[in-house]
Amino acid sequence: MKENKLSYNEMMEAMIEVAKANMDLDEIEDEEYESGEIEDIFTPYCSTDIQEYFTDPTESEKYIIQQVSDRGAEGDGADMFLTFKIQDKISGKMGYLEYSGRYSSWDSSEYDDAYAVEPKKVTVIQYQRLGK
Repeated sequence: MKENKLSYNEMMEAMIEVAKANMDLDEIEDEEYESGEIEDIFTPYCSTDIQEYFTDPTESEKYIIQQVSDRGAEGDGADMFLTFKIQDKISGKMGYLEYSGRYSSWDSSEYDDAYAVEPKKVTVIQYQRLGK
């Protein structure tokens, strides 16, 4: 049976393709990205600027991408995660790409890794105070 998931490399390619199809490339041509290349925005080592992209479903001819989760970053040094759902409209393959990093309240926060993930439903047990 053929695997119906996008590979990590396919997802990184999709991020760049959809960005090129939808972004004003003149906005990217500044000193923050030394080479002025859109690829610099979506590397595993990227700034939190990536949080601004694909908050709504965004498409190219081949892909649809949407940010599905932005969590963590609840204090200095805390882990932070940003997850995108990516679908290949032609093959029907789908995948989830997550960026992780550390939040800094005194310096710039940055993501330092990107990897494939998949959704998993979990049960959380919470405890309530008694007697009040």
